[in-house]
Amino acid sequence: MNMFEIGAVIREKRKSLGFSQKKVTDPLSMSRATLSNLETGNIDDLGLRKIMKICDGLGLEVVVREKRQRPTLNDLIEEQRLERSHA
Repeated sequence: MNMFEIGAVIREKRKSLGFSQKKVTDPLSMSRATLSNLETGNIDDLGLRKIMKICDGLGLEVVVREKRQRPTLNDLIEEQRLERSHA
């Protein structure tokens, strides 16, 4: 998951709760601009602790897991070729 995707999940959850950005950031002593930049994907780097605080305030959790491997284009082409040969 990249920063843009993280920000989108956070924005969606915040809006579903009816929270303003200020309502989320004030208790965390964080600027509203930081959250805005995260939600819009306009931030290159934000510390994990800050992300965890934001998520905790929204009832979200940060989970680390093995990265899912997406098939490459060559994998998909080969899979399609094999399906055709067995049809």
